[in-house]
Amino acid sequence: MKATRISCNKDHLTLLWRSVGGENDVLEVEALQIEKQRSVLRLHLDREHPPVIAKYCPTVDAEREFGIYREMLPASGIRAPKAYGFSHDNGSRRSWLFMENISGRPYDLSDKADQELAGTWLAALHTQAHRANHAFHLGDRSSEYYQPYVGKSIELLEPHCESDELTEAERDLLKRIRDFCMVLESHWPAIESFCKSMPQTLIHGDFKEDNMRVVDAGEGPRIVAFDWANSGWGAPGLDLAKFTGYSVAPDLDRYLAMCRSQWPDLDKASLVRLGYIGEIFRWAETVRWHVDELNYGRKLSVMVSMPVYAMWMDEINRMAPWMEPDLVTSGRWNPLKKHWH
Repeated sequence: MKATRISCNKDHLTLLWRSVGGENDVLEVEALQIEKQRSVLRLHLDREHPPVIAKYCPTVDAEREFGIYREMLPASGIRAPKAYGFSHDNGSRRSWLFMENISGRPYDLSDKADQELAGTWLAALHTQAHRANHAFHLGDRSSEYYQPYVGKSIELLEPHCESDELTEAERDLLKRIRDFCMVLESHWPAIESFCKSMPQTLIHGDFKEDNMRVVDAGEGPRIVAFDWANSGWGAPGLDLAKFTGYSVAPDLDRYLAMCRSQWPDLDKASLVRLGYIGEIFRWAETVRWHVDELNYGRKLSVMVSMPVYAMWMDEINRMAPWMEPDLVTSGRWNPLKKHWH
């Protein structure tokens, strides 16, 4: 993501940095992300200390991410950014999380070697975390977590499907999306049953290009991932989803080869199906969030996005992962096709 220079209270950031054990003054601040819910800054420090990332986010996210960096990833043998600590923002439920700045190169979505790196990294994360069994410390990311998004979208869409404030074409589009939510709801028992049959493990939950770097530590390139705000415990469908612009297209053959020693019954058909179910989860969560925006008068921005979600929906519906156990041999799955995005 592109960095922009901003004016910020460097003295205040220095105090926060020192509260987690830092011994340096903040000389310069770069804004990497400025949003309502969370912001990410890169702090340049004195005495030749390498830059530090300061992430402003809900305290619950800071606590979870700190625990993942400090305990879970090292226990699973996964290279993690160094986590220095987090400092509460007085009077709010938000905190500043301080961690190492990863300076590797960007991930190349079109590079087969990088796709293999992604498959390797995910296999190591999922198998090692499964063995360590961190479920007790993580939030739920099972199918049960995502099901309420579908039901709530149906409820929120209903009045807008008949709204005079929308054009007929806009109402028809919302009706299509509502009807697909009803299809998902009717097939959710099959989705849930399949997910429960898969290995349960730590998932990153937002495994995309912006949230990783490829670094060379001497023994060859490897991935270092950050931003674990959407992480949790469940079947790893979200991490394996490779069919939308959110994904890094991990190499499923490499993933499968590395997982077979621990999960010998796993096959490619299951992985492809699980990836499409991960797309259902991502779609349901994204649509639920945007539909809610209609109630706050943001019709224009929401309706610009809805045709994209409809194309995404059509692709999921065409594959029908709740129905077909083997999408690889069905002829409907083409790993080289760019799909809707």
